[in-house]
Amino acid sequence: MAASYNEVVRAVQPVGPYYLGGYSFGGLVAFEMAQQLRVQNQEVALLALIDTATPQSISRVLELEAQMGVDDGLMLGMEVLQQARQVGIAAPFSLTDLWQIQPQERLGYAFEKARDAGIWPPEIDLSDVHRYLKLHKGRHHAIQTYHPQPADGQLTLLRTSESTNDSFAELGEVVDGKILKRRQSELETTFRNPTLGWEQFSRTPVDVQFLEGDHHSILVSPDVSTLAERLETCIAKATTEWSHNENHQVLN
Repeated sequence: MAASYNEVVRAVQPVGPYYLGGYSFGGLVAFEMAQQLRVQNQEVALLALIDTATPQSISRVLELEAQMGVDDGLMLGMEVLQQARQVGIAAPFSLTDLWQIQPQERLGYAFEKARDAGIWPPEIDLSDVHRYLKLHKGRHHAIQTYHPQPADGQLTLLRTSESTNDSFAELGEVVDGKILKRRQSELETTFRNPTLGWEQFSRTPVDVQFLEGDHHSILVSPDVSTLAERLETCIAKATTEWSHNENHQVLN
């Protein structure tokens, strides 16, 4: 993905400096894009990860969810509940409701409830859902097989100050409690680390900036305004520093 994205970026702008950023999974793609561009002797003026944990941290959580029995229906259900919170629509069901339905019926149930509640437009059909789930599982596979190398340049992490409302917490009475506790412990350990684990993949201190809100609210009003302002500041600072370094090299 990173190589393909870089081809498109360089078709528009053949040489740096480049300003890269990504949210959640997109942060991993942006990180690898920066790594590949630097190998090609291109300047990356800004690499901003927006609430992105390391692939190792995410992989451990995904493995535990698989052990709990998370299938396509539950995966879709979690996505529906997250989107409902983002757009301010009341949750059309709970994960407990979904869990108690026969596994082969969960996908259709979550799909119908999401469309009836107006979370998804009426033209969305099950073929779109299956295509989305294929992409979703592809991202999971990419996370679990990606082994990033430490980066030389500055790494900026824009992360949330609030932990996300965990939909899984309500499943405590119907899933393996030990696995659920291990999953919650992994999430808490990652969240408590200011860099979300990125200190091990950066040869310089990570520039950590905290944002109001949680993983989902930072993309919607009012928290998204703060995110936009921070990104503007990061871009302006990176531009100034790159110009200074460029002028210094010319003078030398």
